[in-house]
Amino acid sequence: MSDPYRWAGIQARVAAAIREAAPRHTIIATGPNYSDIADLLTLHPLADGNVIYNFHFYDPHELRTRAPVGHGVVELHARNSLSAGG
Repeated sequence: MSDPYRWAGIQARVAAAIREAAPRHTIIATGPNYSDIADLLTLHPLADGNVIYNFHFYDPHELRTRAPVGHGVVELHARNSLSAGG
C-alpha cells in the first residue's frame, strides 16, 4: 500500500477487532509496503501493549544478492535425509 497513513488506519481498525475478539492474543503489526526499516519508521505505534512489529532487513544489497545463503542448508538437509533413509 503506497499510503502509510491509510495503512495506519486500516491496521488500527484490524487491531481493535482482534482485541475485541481475543483480548490476550499478541498482534503482529507491519509496515505499509515491504516492511523494511523505512516502513517501520513511518509506522504509528498501536495503542496496545501486546504488539510485535514485523520488519525485513535486506541491506546491504550486495551481500544479499551474492551470498548463496540457502543452497548449503538445502544440500545439508538433502544429505541428512538420504543418509537417514528418508
